[in-house]
Amino acid sequence: MENKTEVVRNFWNSKAADYDFVAKSNLQAALSIIRMLQIEKAKDILELGCGTGILTFHCLKTLGKGVKYVATDLSDGMVEVAKSHAEELKKKFPDVDLTIQGADAQDLKEFKDE
Repeated sequence: MENKTEVVRNFWNSKAADYDFVAKSNLQAALSIIRMLQIEKAKDILELGCGTGILTFHCLKTLGKGVKYVATDLSDGMVEVAKSHAEELKKKFPDVDLTIQGADAQDLKEFKDE
């Protein structure tokens, strides 16, 4: 029997290929949240549940030089799609240190809180 984390991971893996179409319908709400968070002042960002990276792209547009940005997702499928955009994003935003990787938001020991 799968544990809850595996059920969630498998669900999002099954949605990864078509997720961008669905996510775009929520983009305006997400952009409002970005504006409220004032992330342009951040030095380091850890994005949990980055999905396919749609929001990541919009976050990167607001950041300055030297920001370390780590985008994570539990779903291997979502990470794979996000990584497929990574080289293009790194070219558009060369001043941001971008990493996209799999991670469980319930277990963030590998990320230092600075």
